[in-house]
Amino acid sequence: AELADVLPSWGLGELIGVPEADRDRFCTLANTIGLGFNAMTVVERIGEIDAALDELLAYTSGLVARRRHEPRDD
Repeated sequence: AELADVLPSWGLGELIGVPEADRDRFCTLANTIGLGFNAMTVVERIGEIDAALDELLAYTSGLVARRRHEPRDD
């Protein structure tokens, strides 16, 4: 069950170049953001969801900047 929980985030992380050392944090952020699609939890956890979204957007912006500065053949 744990593998099924992290596998989609790990796969996406691999596709967009998330370093292996950051994959657990990336997964946690993605799962938190996913709570926003659950009508039962969104209201009570909106602050946590918004913070995770802000952090993930900042993180991925850094990945994009790094790739522009250091392009790879992929």
